[in-house]
Amino acid sequence: MDFPLVLSDTSTLSFVYGYDELKQALYLLLKTWYGRFLQSPVIGSRVSPHVVEELTLRAGISATITQLRGCTCEDVRVSGDNVVVRVSYGGRLDDFEYSLSSFN
Repeated sequence: MDFPLVLSDTSTLSFVYGYDELKQALYLLLKTWYGRFLQSPVIGSRVSPHVVEELTLRAGISATITQLRGCTCEDVRVSGDNVVVRVSYGGRLDDFEYSLSSFN
């Protein structure tokens, strides 16, 4: 789940683990367009948050989440500008909420 990054300003950097680390990794995947990671051109978001069709949005989010080894998407719910993703990882279920506008 590690993504090597070059950070120019580390003054506000904080390391997160567990639940927060998984939420952050999923957000990074959902925010970064497919093919934009320098480490691997085959990872990244397969969905545009501008998609009006909810089924397409849900399918794209699910496909993006399964890129993390051992992670499966159990459910995606859209409510207004927010999306709630239920993820199974490491034997437990977690719900993560993201703002769709933050993916722009």
